[in-house]
Amino acid sequence: MGTPTAYDRPLPLLTGMTQGLTQAFYGFCRIGELRFQRCTACGTWRHVPRPMCPGCGSWNFEWAKSAGRGRLFTWTVACRPMHPAFTELPYA
Repeated sequence: MGTPTAYDRPLPLLTGMTQGLTQAFYGFCRIGELRFQRCTACGTWRHVPRPMCPGCGSWNFEWAKSAGRGRLFTWTVACRPMHPAFTELPYA
């Protein structure tokens, strides 16, 4: 691994991330709340936000607040930009 370099420019604005169902998710994040969709028919939690429950097929859900007791199971390192706003170095 190389030595990290200073990046003195502001982070790029993530456009397109606040549309549709992701708008509510990022809105809660903005006010310091971590909320996920939970099916009101069967109770299945889901993320990333989507309109239909993968468990029972219901279209009904609520934005339930995370209890904050989760554990990190795994993580990923993106080796290429996952969003066009990050194509410029040092993100690429």
